[in-house]
Amino acid sequence: LFFLLLLVDMFFYGFDAAIDNLNEKEILHKAEEEKDRRSMRLSEMISRPGIYINTVQLVITLINILMGAFYLNIWLQTIDKGLHVINVGGMSLENVPTGVLSGIATVLSFIAMIYILLTFGVLIPRKMASRQPEKWAYACIDPIYIITRLLAPLTGLVNLTAKGILFLFGVRNNTDENDVTEEEIINMVQEGHEQGVIQASEAEMISNIFEYGDKEAQDIMTHRGSIVAIDGETKLKDAIASMLGGKN
Repeated sequence: LFFLLLLVDMFFYGFDAAIDNLNEKEILHKAEEEKDRRSMRLSEMISRPGIYINTVQLVITLINILMGAFYLNIWLQTIDKGLHVINVGGMSLENVPTGVLSGIATVLSFIAMIYILLTFGVLIPRKMASRQPEKWAYACIDPIYIITRLLAPLTGLVNLTAKGILFLFGVRNNTDENDVTEEEIINMVQEGHEQGVIQASEAEMISNIFEYGDKEAQDIMTHRGSIVAIDGETKLKDAIASMLGGKN
């Protein structure tokens, strides 16, 4: 059962990472033109991220609670028994106070649980899904979609409660409409370029747009002392020669 819960944890974390790295234009095209069922479901979740985010967070939280409630205690007892029979340098730990051994067993149990959850439940599936987001997303979308519908009443209640509490504290904005910072956009552009979703010229153009906003007029203007006026009666070839021979 522990490994089953761990697989479910990997499943949801991987799907979350896959959604973040999908080519939205391609998914939308398949949904509108090809009427592909899974593409339509993915398009719905991409356009309304709150649908799956609340479900993913709820399921992952439940899994972590179950693991902590049942298996952490089992590991604690197993490690505690192991410490009582282990020998260090020919010396038994049986003479060590029980409270000390229990404390060591508790710490080791927490470390083991955190290590397994972070390594196998979070980092590995996120890396795998980031490398093949479309394959992972299409493989997961049907069960995720069904689970999302089944848990809709519970996630809706949680979301409504959160909004009510935030309202009491004066927060009126929709949590799904978070502002995206310049740094986040640049990071997304760079990540998209690395994955081949965005071309190098497009990534450079977007970066230049932000750099242009940071420039002052004096950085790009031509000083009035360097401006050359050309008589309106000047012949075209003479004007071109004057421009080509100038500093600017």
